[in-house]
Amino acid sequence: MLNRLEGQQKERLKNIISDHLKSTNVYGQVRSFVRDFLESEEGMDINEDKLLTTLHEKRVVEEVLNSLGREHGNQLSHSSTPTSALAKKAGGKFLHVRLKKGRGFVDHLHDASCLRLHAFFFIMMASSQRHASKPVPCDVEPNFDDTFLFHLPGNSDRPVSALSSPIHMVVTQQGSDDRLEIIGTQEIEWRKVLVSGRLSIDVELMGLSGDSTVAVGLLGLQLELLPKSHNLLADEVSLEQVIKAERESLLEHERRFFNSAKIWWKEFLQIRPEHGNRMVKIFARFVSLIEFSRMQPLGSGRGDVEEHAILLCNLLLGFRFEAYCVIGTTLAGDPHMWVATLERDLELNKIKVTFWESLTGSRYSHGGSDSPSVHKYGKIGCVFNHESFYANVQPDDSVRSCSFDLNNMSHWKAMDSAAVREIRRRKHVPELSYYPLSTHMMEEVLEQSLRDLISKRRGINGLATHWDEELCQLLSPALTAYEAERVYGSASGLADFQQSIRNAVPDDFSFKGFPIQFCHLSAPRMLEDLLRAKAAAEIVSLQGGVDRVRFAVRSHVVVYPERVCAVWVMLAVVYARLED
Repeated sequence: MLNRLEGQQKERLKNIISDHLKSTNVYGQVRSFVRDFLESEEGMDINEDKLLTTLHEKRVVEEVLNSLGREHGNQLSHSSTPTSALAKKAGGKFLHVRLKKGRGFVDHLHDASCLRLHAFFFIMMASSQRHASKPVPCDVEPNFDDTFLFHLPGNSDRPVSALSSPIHMVVTQQGSDDRLEIIGTQEIEWRKVLVSGRLSIDVELMGLSGDSTVAVGLLGLQLELLPKSHNLLADEVSLEQVIKAERESLLEHERRFFNSAKIWWKEFLQIRPEHGNRMVKIFARFVSLIEFSRMQPLGSGRGDVEEHAILLCNLLLGFRFEAYCVIGTTLAGDPHMWVATLERDLELNKIKVTFWESLTGSRYSHGGSDSPSVHKYGKIGCVFNHESFYANVQPDDSVRSCSFDLNNMSHWKAMDSAAVREIRRRKHVPELSYYPLSTHMMEEVLEQSLRDLISKRRGINGLATHWDEELCQLLSPALTAYEAERVYGSASGLADFQQSIRNAVPDDFSFKGFPIQFCHLSAPRMLEDLLRAKAAAEIVSLQGGVDRVRFAVRSHVVVYPERVCAVWVMLAVVYARLED
């Protein structure tokens, strides 16, 4: 940046920096260090590189850089930091969290597939605040160095010490194929900082799979209350009493729930003995899945069918749908979970039921024209959401004959809703974050990567590949229409696309195209999937010179919250028809 400044501007900036370093005695400190260094190395070969290396090792250079912002206090320990000033200006209390270097991530010592580590912080308070750290290279000691500011809601009626929401921390790794995988998570009781105003802790991250009792790594955190005050917000004894009371209350709620659930389960089995074979999942899995799995897809960008269904159900509930997760089986008898929404017509005394398949986004009308041959759902064991749980007690539990009048006790056995609500749930869930991404650049990079991979593959087989730029342009409207059809249920523009292709294809030539949608941006993985499809494999292996075969590839990227992308790709070819 310095090279882009004009001569006078450059000199002025140098003078400002020099004056500041003199006024803060940084020059004197550096001179003193250099003098001591020269005395200790007397009689030895000394060069500039060795001196600079020692300056870095002794953190002298870092101190010089820090001093440039010290009057604004960019270090957490300074009371007049920009963060502190911001906190004073905004009003209220804030929790300043500094993420320091990690240790003990031994699984990544020789993991060549891991490229980057991310740290996500979730704190469930009044505004459902979320932060994500900058990505750092995977290493045994990842050099996290980031800070976050959380607002602490509180007033005279409800002190800060009464905020029982913990900080939920998730660390993910991103591999060479762009997949995110959660490697560790932990909840942090941050309120201990209220006693001292500042606290340093080491957090053990626990894995989600395998032996979840073994830490996958250690992260250092520094917590500080801002703006600083001599009046502490809590004393140690009273805070421990508050935390202990909360823990005991939680255990009591869980004890009452499990006792109620056992009685409910016994009554459910007494209705019909065969109910023991139905897909009715309750107890720990039911409770914990709602709580934790809502966050896993947000952290890793992927999840199993249960996590997809629960996330979709929560989104629909947020839009005031009467939505339930449905646990049952497919027509093939495999366990499955999907979502059902109920629309009640009180005048006609009817209930319109819509099934939502979370893995595809498809919707089916129950009891309408969508027969079991259209969807794949076979039987229904139970339905639930965040407030209720119903087990299917109808003699025939098939989807075809199922009644969704949940208030009919002869059809559905409800668990005590008060017992369900008592189970600990966070009052605030993380808001979905939208990240502005340059889709145009993403599309260009993806298309070029696919071109290179296809050309290389054909070259191995002795086939030349000629790309038709005009044909590539003509594919765009179709991809836009495909995404619109997935979102709105209908597509416009396909007729225009078909007409433009007919106009562009010469006589005695044919057009063949293969569209496909992905949820990732990895070109190698895309090519693997393309080659598994017969139509796409035929396009890639088509023979002919530039005057007889011309290829095209086009992509369309649509960005949704949480960096989730719908990636449409069309592989196409125009080729000369064989003469009869």
